[in-house]
Amino acid sequence: MSGVMLDLMPVAIRRRAQAGQRLRRLIAIGVITSGLLIAFATHSQLRRDRLEESLLVSESRAAQALQLERQAADLGVVRKEIEDAMQAYDRVALPMRMDRMMGRIVAALPPSATLEHMMLEYEDDRGRQGDRKDVDVDRRIVGGISGFAASDDDVARLVMKLEQDEPFEDVRLEFTRSREVRGTTAREFQMTFTVDLEGSWEIRESNLAAVEGEMP
Repeated sequence: MSGVMLDLMPVAIRRRAQAGQRLRRLIAIGVITSGLLIAFATHSQLRRDRLEESLLVSESRAAQALQLERQAADLGVVRKEIEDAMQAYDRVALPMRMDRMMGRIVAALPPSATLEHMMLEYEDDRGRQGDRKDVDVDRRIVGGISGFAASDDDVARLVMKLEQDEPFEDVRLEFTRSREVRGTTAREFQMTFTVDLEGSWEIRESNLAAVEGEMP
């Protein structure tokens, strides 16, 4: 026995039903497409945000690197300036305290001698050799003292003591002459000397208090 299916739906209703099905399919396709577009747009926005954040981080790190590089360059300049200043100081710094040198001069004075004037000046050969840094510069102290003593013998003893004292060189008695001090005849003197600052000698402490106690 064979069966036959009969479609009793009117043609107009069938067409409307088919149109409704097509509309629902189109709506479903539109919804799915809109969801896909929204998901793609969201993913693109997130990816863009991550890229912008990475770009900002990279720019910040690059700025920090440039700042560190500038700081390193500045530190290099400062270090060079400090080294140059230290080298310049080493070229002109005195290898002894001037008060110790003055103490040696005072200690050499005979009991009858009185020191009135003292001059100590620094000299070197830099002006003669120009600004060349590869040439050793001779450095020296040029000094002069003047005062008075009881006799020429006391003046001679002062000259001899300075000549025997290690740092003093070229000790020269410029002159002696008579002078009246507090109603007593004395001998006024003036002498000069040099001190070679490139020497290997050392000025030791002297007891100035004892020396001052012996002076008239």
